[in-house]
Amino acid sequence: LASGCVVLGMRSLALARKNQRERRKHLRRSKMILRKLKKWARLSPHSAMMYFQILLAETESILGENDRAYAAYVCAIHVSDQEQGLIANAVAKASLGLHLYRLGNKAQSQDMLEQACESFDKWGAVTVRKRLEGDMERLFAIPAERKELRYSSRSM
Repeated sequence: LASGCVVLGMRSLALARKNQRERRKHLRRSKMILRKLKKWARLSPHSAMMYFQILLAETESILGENDRAYAAYVCAIHVSDQEQGLIANAVAKASLGLHLYRLGNKAQSQDMLEQACESFDKWGAVTVRKRLEGDMERLFAIPAERKELRYSSRSM
């Protein structure tokens, strides 16, 4: 249930980032979902806290609160590590990587996105990993020899 709320919240935040005209409407919807997740995180922290932190981090990122967003991303990664939430961990790492890229920190961004690819691979989301790797190639213009090294290290 909490993961479904995060999907709806992330969708609203993606629309808020994309559509400036209706930004407030989408932010309002995601904040409503965030309040619901906060209540659930208090009642059942093991199942809802990591999702709450991911949505909080994305909201702070859109609002331009970069330090608070970074702290929430790191918290989401830590909580998902503790709770063995592979998908939440992968989503948090990918979101943090994109947040760092938007801030211009390309080295840390690339490292975090590579960690997200590994997490998606562990979870079994091969298609998502391939899509993220394609995005990374586009964002960072990864040379072919580095790409081959990355793939050869996975097969070992």
